[in-house]
Amino acid sequence: RKAALLWAITAAAVQQPPLPKSPSAAAVREAYLYAFATYARDAWGSDWLRPVARQSVDAAAAGPLGQTIAAAADGLWLMGFDGVVRQCGAWAADEFKPDGHVSTSIRDATKILGGLLAIYVLSDDARFLGAAKRLGDRLLPAYGASPTGPPYAHIFDLKEGVVSKPTINVQNSESLTAGLVELKALAKATSKKRFAEASDRQLQALFDMKGWTFQGSLAPARASIEAGAFEDSTTGRCSAGEGGAELYAALVARGRQANDELARKASRLAARAAVASLAFVVTNENGTVAADILQGERGPPVFHQRACALPGFLARTNWGHMPQAVHDPDSVKKIARDLITTCVQRAL
Repeated sequence: RKAALLWAITAAAVQQPPLPKSPSAAAVREAYLYAFATYARDAWGSDWLRPVARQSVDAAAAGPLGQTIAAAADGLWLMGFDGVVRQCGAWAADEFKPDGHVSTSIRDATKILGGLLAIYVLSDDARFLGAAKRLGDRLLPAYGASPTGPPYAHIFDLKEGVVSKPTINVQNSESLTAGLVELKALAKATSKKRFAEASDRQLQALFDMKGWTFQGSLAPARASIEAGAFEDSTTGRCSAGEGGAELYAALVARGRQANDELARKASRLAARAAVASLAFVVTNENGTVAADILQGERGPPVFHQRACALPGFLARTNWGHMPQAVHDPDSVKKIARDLITTCVQRAL
């Protein structure tokens, strides 16, 4: 949802959709507002709430970044809770402090950035954009300090711009695309080239990473920023789900943000990854599931929650970016629906 909103960041103002009148829709709105009101009562401004203990929880001991507010605000707007959204806007203007001595992962921080930009697109409230710009500037050192382009996974101190380099020199591959879409959207919203330049450098570095597998289509699960290379696929894991799907979905969204060669290349790589991912999918007694490639060999096709990230990526892929359409979109949608069905059934 947020990726689609960020892609449309320069479009006309978004109109609030009419609220469904069914009892089930009203129950969803009531539950959403109740959950957020409970957070606001017991943990306002903190990252999360432990509802049973009624305790606030922050990702870093040094202070919160309000992850729950950034994640929930667009849903509040879509459900028509305008007064609550205005309260969130006041928080963004007066209480959101991304310039403190706060340690954060780049993935968490860029999700907050995406949440702020999404609610700005919906509400046209400049307070959210101002907060997003302040946070974006504090994140840039993680991109500037990188020797190859993708960001380091953690910033030790947002105020000082101190970057945490991993002690074992590898990090999860999905962190390579952290901020890729959000920084490009922030550049469009603020007309500040520094954000676009960071995103473009990050994307080019992703293309240049050594060790892509399946004829340059899939990324192994871990990577080294220092070396500019993925973990050797013959010794590690390569997955169509989990971080893999998150990485490829970022490429899909980034490909829709511009009409330049970088964007087209991102779309082509995402389409190739989608085709390669289908080779992982099997329907058996466990439902429709996906296998991993473990140490260069195909693993058993068993259910794992990692694959629950795969159907969304498959459904959003633009198959027209393949040199020759090799899959019927309707059949791919059916595979995505079958994967979702298995994930839901296993979750119940």
